[in-house]
Parts: sequence; C-alpha cells; structure tokens
Amino acid sequence: MVFFNTDKLKQTSVVKDLSNQPTILVVDDEENNLVNLKGALEEDYCIITAANGKEALTIVQSEDNPEKIRVIISDQRMPELTGVEFLEKTIPIIPKTIRIILSGFSDIDAIIDAINKGQVYKFIRKPFDREELRVTVKRALELFELEDQNVLLTASNRKLAELNQNKEKLLRHLNDIYEKDLKSVTTLLDQGIQGATEQDQEALREIYRKAHQIEEALRPVTSLYVSEQVIKNKRILLAENDKKQQILAKLALGGTGVAIDIASNLEEGERLINKQKYDIICANADLIALVDQGRAQYPDSHFVFITSEDAPAYLSTLRKYPFLSNIVSRNDEDRTFTLKNMLTTVSKLLNKDLFGLEKYLNWGVEVYQFPIVNSTIRAGLIERMEVDLSRLGVRKKLLDQCSAVAEELLLNAIYDAPTNTEGKSIYNHLSRSDMVELKPEEQGIFRYACDGLLVGISVEDPFGAFSRDVILDYLESCYEGRWGALQQDKGGAGLGLFQSLEMADLIVWNVKPKIRTEVIALFNIAPQVTKSRKTTSFHYFSG
Repeated sequence: MVFFNTDKLKQTSVVKDLSNQPTILVVDDEENNLVNLKGALEEDYCIITAANGKEALTIVQSEDNPEKIRVIISDQRMPELTGVEFLEKTIPIIPKTIRIILSGFSDIDAIIDAINKGQVYKFIRKPFDREELRVTVKRALELFELEDQNVLLTASNRKLAELNQNKEKLLRHLNDIYEKDLKSVTTLLDQGIQGATEQDQEALREIYRKAHQIEEALRPVTSLYVSEQVIKNKRILLAENDKKQQILAKLALGGTGVAIDIASNLEEGERLINKQKYDIICANADLIALVDQGRAQYPDSHFVFITSEDAPAYLSTLRKYPFLSNIVSRNDEDRTFTLKNMLTTVSKLLNKDLFGLEKYLNWGVEVYQFPIVNSTIRAGLIERMEVDLSRLGVRKKLLDQCSAVAEELLLNAIYDAPTNTEGKSIYNHLSRSDMVELKPEEQGIFRYACDGLLVGISVEDPFGAFSRDVILDYLESCYEGRWGALQQDKGGAGLGLFQSLEMADLIVWNVKPKIRTEVIALFNIAPQVTKSRKTTSFHYFSG
C-alpha cells in the first residue's frame, strides 16, 4: 500500500492551468492502478491522486476551492474507508461533483445501493478499459456542466415565470380582442354589406377585408394562448434513469407551468403513481413496467415510450406493449432537438392536437402548402420546394436529402395511403410510373417550411391507415435484411421508409386512425449538427 504526499499533490494541482482543464480526483490503494488511471486521463484533465479514502477526504476538506473537483473516481475496496463510504462523506462538501466507483470485487450490492441513492453516477469494473473510462468521464463532465447550468436556470426560470405572466396578460388581451371584438365586427360588416347601397358595399367590403386580415394575423397568437393555458398545472411523470435526460426534461418544461416528477427506478415510480394521478407518463425501456401500473390506475392518461437506443434494441420491447401508441425515439447527443421535442410532445398530447408541421418550428414561420392531386405533380412540387428552400439559404447537399425524402412521402400518399371502405389499398398494386389521378376525397397536402434552424417537410393524407405495427414491421424487416419481405407486390417494401429515417434527423408520424395521417420529416440546417452515431430517430403519435 502506497501513500502520497498530499502537500505535493495539492501543489501540483495549483501549478496546472485549471481554467481550461477540469480537475479529477482519483483514489485507489494500488499504486499501479493510480498510475494507469492517471495515464489514461492526464492528457485532457488535471489529475489529483490519493492512495486511500481517508487521504482523499483530507484533500477535499483542505482545498481552498473544493468545487473545482468535478469528478471523483474511487476504488471500492480500500482500508479504513470503502469507496462508497468515502464518496458519501464528500457529498456535504462538494454535492455537485460526479462520483464514479471502480471495483474488481463482487460487492455489487453496496455499489448498486449507492447508485440508487444518487451517491454514485457509474460503476466501472476492474480491470478497466481505457476507452470506456474516457467516455464515462466525458459523459460525467457533461452531466456536471448540465447540473451547473440547471442551478443557474432555476433562478432564470423564476424570472421566466414573471415574464410569462406578463406575456400571458398580453395574449389574454389579444385573445379577448379576437374573440369578442373582431368576430363581432366582421359579423356586423357582413350583415351591413347585404343591406347597403352598391357604393357603400364596396367601402364596407374593403373594411371587411382589412378586419379579416387582422383576424387571420391574430389567429396564431390566440391559438398559442389557448395552447399554453391547457398545459398549465398539468402533471407529468418522467420514468428515466439517465440523469442527463432528467435535467434536459426539466429545462424543456421550465416556466411552462407543467409540474414534472422524476422516477429514477421502479420503486420511486410505483410510489409516485400510487400517490397521485399523472396526465402523461413517459418511460424508457428500463422502467417501462411503470406504464402497466399507470394504465391500470389511470387509463385515461397519456403514455409515452422514450428511448435513445437504436431501433433494433427496442423493437422487441414495443412488441410487448401493443397499447403504447406514443413513441419518442431520440438522438441523445442532439440537445437542441431533445429540448424542443420534449415540449412539443407534451403540448401535442395535452392539447389533443397532434397535427401540424409548425409545432416543430419556430413560431410565426411561413409554411408553403400545395394539394396532391395526381402522380405527375410530384416532380413539380419537389422542384418548387427546392427553389423556395434554396432561396432561404438551404445548402445543396441538404436540399438533395429533402428532395429524396419528399419523393418517398409523396409516393406513399399517392400509391400506398388510399384505401377503400374495406381498408384495402386502391393503387398499391400499380407501378410507381403508372399515372394516378386522385379523387377529391383522396387528395393529400404537401407542406414545407424553414425557420433558419430546421427544414420541415410534411405530407398528409385523409386515410389514417399508417399504424405503428406497420412501421415496426417495416423497420424490423429492413434491419434484418428482408427488404422485400412485406407486401411483395410493392417494390422494396419498407426500403423507402427506412432510407427516409436514415436521411432525416427526425421523422414524425401523426395518425388519427381511418381519418388522417401526417408524416413530418425534419432536418438540421447547421452542417456541424450531424448524427455522430447511427441513429434512427422517429416519433409516433396516435389518437
């Protein structure tokens, strides 16, 4: 057992430039492990080492600025103080520091208990893998920064709540003008036009047109006000054991008036569900059993499956829960999307209003809209979209991706979506080069927009036949390499869907069964925002 001179260690930590290097405290009673741990991390971080828990605790207690220690990596089996005992003693001094346990022994029960109590972030088994260690430390530092920002944002949220109160007063006033004044004015003008002289009619029509323009301009504002009022004071349970996702959820809903409770394990979730009703229960794969309990007690609540895993990992889980009609698959490395989509998901479900490309874009964005009347119009619609998006500054590479996905969505709306009263496809058997003229009741809508951050494309059809099981079947067949296994009379069944998911940053299905389907494809404009790993991000909502 080797002991180190703590004064020398402290002096070393002062000499290094800590302004740009996070400080990590490494504790192990085996000298070789200390050397290996330091060697794996010292390139990127300032490392302080200690030979046992007692020595490490002395370092923490004697530091002028102990908060600079962002991560502690400690061996579990050490003399005098175990790793868990040492880490527990550091909590009152540096509560925000992220704690990691390293152990080669089988005393897992104590470590799991510490993890469940929030004392330990991760457990790494010895002998450790250097790359795994680096990744874990990187994620731990990201979590530290998030929690640090969360403290600041808690104060910001109080200010935001005040601003929201002022905004609410303004929106309420505008809503009153819209509902009480403008509507009555346009009604009176309409009545006046019918009884006026020809000369007065023209003047009244011009006033009517102006009033109607103001009414249309105010409509999105009043819709926003109504939407925000609906979600206020609603309660959400997030069953999620990833701290980073917990913090992002709190940030996303801060200042909205929504109350959010978080369950990190099944016991917490069961206790919370037994205590009160939730309007929405969101659960990841590890805690999805809570959905069964929530559904049994509150069948009219909304239930959402959330995941950051790749599709092959969760398809089997979804098969076990056929009643889960809301699915949110996310790329956990894209923080902007995660924040935006959390709020959008909550708003959609609580307002019982699933449809609309605008919900995923910045408020007030101009949306271009065209009817889908036949199969030959596809090329013209896509060309028009390319011209408009290019004018808005969308780069060529992204335009090509948008066009490819738009082509697939339009093909689906023309050839696959239309069904007869018995639910059987009308045009699915045709070659995609065959001309199809859609009847008025079969026609869909093609929409697109760009808000400077995202490009959004949507295609809507009046059939509502795209069930979640169809999507899961297609994904399953594609990941297993059975490209044409489904509906073999349709060339490349599921392949176009699969390629669209791979090209877009997010695909959203909104379905009102047998009535309406809307498919939305979203693309990040910024070149630096890319998928760093192979992810298939999609949302599915049905109701």
